[in-house]
Amino acid sequence: MSTSSTTFALQSLLAPLRRLHETIRQTVTEACERSSIETVAEVAREEEGDTIYVVDYISEQLLIDFFQSEIAPLAPIVLIAEGLPNGKLVLPLQASEEDAAWRIIVDPIDGTRGLMYQKRSGWILTGVAPNGGPDTNLSDIELAIQTEIPVVKGITDIVTSVDPATNYPVKQATLHPIYEHARVKSYTSMLRNWDGLEQARAVGELMFESHESYSACGLGSHGTDELVRLVKQASGDALYGARITGGGSGGAVAILVRRGTLEAIQEIAKQYHKQTGIRPAIVSGSSPGASAFGDLRLTRN
Repeated sequence: MSTSSTTFALQSLLAPLRRLHETIRQTVTEACERSSIETVAEVAREEEGDTIYVVDYISEQLLIDFFQSEIAPLAPIVLIAEGLPNGKLVLPLQASEEDAAWRIIVDPIDGTRGLMYQKRSGWILTGVAPNGGPDTNLSDIELAIQTEIPVVKGITDIVTSVDPATNYPVKQATLHPIYEHARVKSYTSMLRNWDGLEQARAVGELMFESHESYSACGLGSHGTDELVRLVKQASGDALYGARITGGGSGGAVAILVRRGTLEAIQEIAKQYHKQTGIRPAIVSGSSPGASAFGDLRLTRN
């Protein structure tokens, strides 16, 4: 399938998938409005490793009929969702898994318990990837859709607003914590099995990847992006990696360096000041932290 035909096929899936999300949202919201919390929180059935509640069952009933009538006529698909036999279903029913053009994973309600007790919103999540067989994974997703199912009493978030005219990086925001988890595991493994400065370059590259992924979610700031860019541009035998740190949204960058390279950091600070007019503060050094000074644990009586 060529790039142009793939893009066209994806665009043809977008409108019906949005209709599916709207249908699930409306159906679940109406069920929560007319039924008691006890009713929607009843257990519909038990599955291996999971409990399916009535509110889950309401949305699951829509899936097969919708994909059979709205999506499968466009191209054969593998539908992946909880509640399906073996977790997946090939549609149309007469098609084989090898013939499928797409693998579509759907979570009709992410956050079931919070929604059914009307504590917080749930979310409808859908991801579409080209069918690469059983080896297809989340990194192959080319189209992702996320829709809020609000609690009946209204929106619980009184701070965040959603602009209908803005395209939000939902796919990247979904992938970031998954790959960040893998990066953290690799990072800690390298630190525990340190084997010289050659590993510092690998650790530093993970920091660069982490920062790039975080910024692609629409977080961070231009200032921290520029500082990381300057470090990457100057990286070599002394500077290994950099990423945003602290509470997020900008302000501080952690840089992995070799001892005795303060002058290189000062040069980066000078370049940044020249470009922006802002003089960054440099905090250097490290300590054994809690391993030397201990920690304080707070417990609730």
